[in-house]
Amino acid sequence: MTRHYLLAATLLATLAPGAVHASPTSKLLYSFGSTASDGFNPYGGLVVDKHGNLYGTTYNGGTSGFGTVFQITPTGTETILYTFTGGKDGGDPFAALIIDKKGTLFGTTQGGGKNDFGAVFRLTPPKAGQTAWTEKVLYSFAGGTDGGQPTTPLMEDAAGNLYGTTPKGGAANAGTVYMLTPSGAKTILYEFAGLPDGATPDSGLVMDAQGNLYGTTKEGGTSGLCYYSGCGTVFEIQAAGGESVLYSFGGTPIGGGTDGTVPLGGLLILSGELWGVTQLGGAYDGGTVFALPLAGSSERVIWNFSCGVSDGCNPNGPLVADANGFLYGTANSGGTYNQGIVFQLVPTGVEAVLSNFGKDGEQPFSGPILGKNGDLYATTAWGGVYGAGAVARVAP
Repeated sequence: MTRHYLLAATLLATLAPGAVHASPTSKLLYSFGSTASDGFNPYGGLVVDKHGNLYGTTYNGGTSGFGTVFQITPTGTETILYTFTGGKDGGDPFAALIIDKKGTLFGTTQGGGKNDFGAVFRLTPPKAGQTAWTEKVLYSFAGGTDGGQPTTPLMEDAAGNLYGTTPKGGAANAGTVYMLTPSGAKTILYEFAGLPDGATPDSGLVMDAQGNLYGTTKEGGTSGLCYYSGCGTVFEIQAAGGESVLYSFGGTPIGGGTDGTVPLGGLLILSGELWGVTQLGGAYDGGTVFALPLAGSSERVIWNFSCGVSDGCNPNGPLVADANGFLYGTANSGGTYNQGIVFQLVPTGVEAVLSNFGKDGEQPFSGPILGKNGDLYATTAWGGVYGAGAVARVAP
């Protein structure tokens, strides 16, 4: 723990026992929907390259209406890199992208593909003397045992293999975990059954140093009440094969449990623990931030969202940590304008609201990222100048 972290934690704890209002600078960097060919509704988050350019997807919009891949420069200039047609090339991309060292982008589409059950795609930067990016579909889902309609970002290992989840498909139609080689060969690593192993994995994956994968399901678990009400689990896929449920959330069909329910947004490995958010449940049924040892068992609720103006409500995007151990995330609603917030959290459990969405966008569906200059960047699915979503910059 660094000296900076200790000082900051002490300051926040002195200011208030709960949520704290900080005074960062928030700026609307780009508003979607200014032209017919522009994208609409960026549900997924962002990735950044070595030059500080931001990349993301829009679920709708573009010349064909099936979404886009876009680039936004640090000064706020947008370029559409690719427009989906909804055919074999895919359509309706819901998740964030990933980027490799060469600047190649990888992502998923919820629709389109050869079988209209979504696809995994690669978008390659133009070569010298060219201007157009090249899209290639690496895999088209069939909607059966191989999974379908992916809504989550990919993860890449050191060998270039891609890992992801599908909320549908598999033997029980409860979702899958898959691996895709650089050549496009696909392997199903696990098919969910619902009870007791979880159902509907609707977030991305993380990998530890041993090659084990970790993720969440927003439904299923050990309770028979959970399959359709959405309690959810934290799971591990061992590198050697097989799945283990590390934790089952204890929500009920009416409201959520105090430990949280409906975990969304994926996980973050920090100091030997898995950190994540639940959309519902907690002390006020507004969602939680939780921590869980890699070995599972004992879950700790770090923060309970109250759904008021002071903190926010219903977080559903992944967390990100800076070098000093501060955590950052978004909540989909709540805050001053009830349109969501960007928050900072000390791991000991003190929250600071960095930005209240309203004027600079509405309803973030994904978490923020840390840019090259230490600023935070986030997308909102709605709002902005034209009401079709926005990219905002927050300087903590």
